[in-house]
Amino acid sequence: MKNEKMIRTAGVLDKIAKILGGIALVCGFVCLVFVPLVIFLGERVFVPGSNVLELGFIEFKLSADFQAITPGVVTFSAVSLVIAATSCFILYFIAKFLRAVLLSVKEGRPFENAVVSSFRRLGFLSLVGGLVSELLKWGQQLLLLKAYPMDEIFASPAIAGMEVNFIMDMGSVLIALVFFLLSWVFAYGHELQKQSDETL
Repeated sequence: MKNEKMIRTAGVLDKIAKILGGIALVCGFVCLVFVPLVIFLGERVFVPGSNVLELGFIEFKLSADFQAITPGVVTFSAVSLVIAATSCFILYFIAKFLRAVLLSVKEGRPFENAVVSSFRRLGFLSLVGGLVSELLKWGQQLLLLKAYPMDEIFASPAIAGMEVNFIMDMGSVLIALVFFLLSWVFAYGHELQKQSDETL
């Protein structure tokens, strides 16, 4: 007997995933379009006086002496756009694979092989995409250090020195493990469903 509430909920979630996936895809392409514009047009792309330095949750508004759009700033901005585009495309594929899962649920068949393989793909995507994103962020942070003269910006007797620490976010690994666990659970459900059908 089909669970009507489950089917309706899957339908709503499918629409939400479709919309979010479409938005992510468009945003990803928009970011990629701006990469060559930033590289080749340089200062003409940047709004005058908009050059700010963000460190975590703190935003430093730089004075006119540090508003020059140097090649380092251009490279940093281009890499930041590539990272944003990569994140958008990862979100698009996550939405795509989730829709494959929801399609089977909408049809009242949640324990199909397609669901199992979609959860596995989500696991691999979360793992590989998360690691790639972290590596790109490390590169972005290195470029940030070269783009701005940190020793001049933070020239203060209150600061004795500067140390750079690279931290890897392991959240993507945990998310991947959850997706792999779901794939095993649904694979087991698929086997039980298959045995039940054979018994009938």
